[in-house]
Amino acid sequence: MPLPPGLNPVEAGRLGLWLLSIRSHKAAQKRVAFPERAWRQTLAVKFTRLICQWHVYEYPGAAKILAALLRIPPSYAENLMKPSWSRKLPAKHAITLAQYLESHASQCEALAHELWAYAKARDGVLRPR
Repeated sequence: MPLPPGLNPVEAGRLGLWLLSIRSHKAAQKRVAFPERAWRQTLAVKFTRLICQWHVYEYPGAAKILAALLRIPPSYAENLMKPSWSRKLPAKHAITLAQYLESHASQCEALAHELWAYAKARDGVLRPR
């Protein structure tokens, strides 16, 4: 196919590369660096997402926290977080996690009451209903 009049092959190549770079740039802007994965919803993953709100690329990692709480090796904690292990969480570990959540919830509620009391004493702010 002949080139249009006044356009040499070098300029045509540069124009083509420029058009490809624009397309590539638009595609890169649409990409997400670290997408959320909704398919990993085992009980262990739900727990770690609630307590450890960092992502997989952040330190120290949800498996390490889970391992420390349950007093198990990190490799076993990683296995508990896999979809294929969704029904393999032992009852003793489920009880430990449930107790931790109940304790954590009561501590959060107590701190919230302290903060509301502080705000009321400081500025007379009333709690919204």
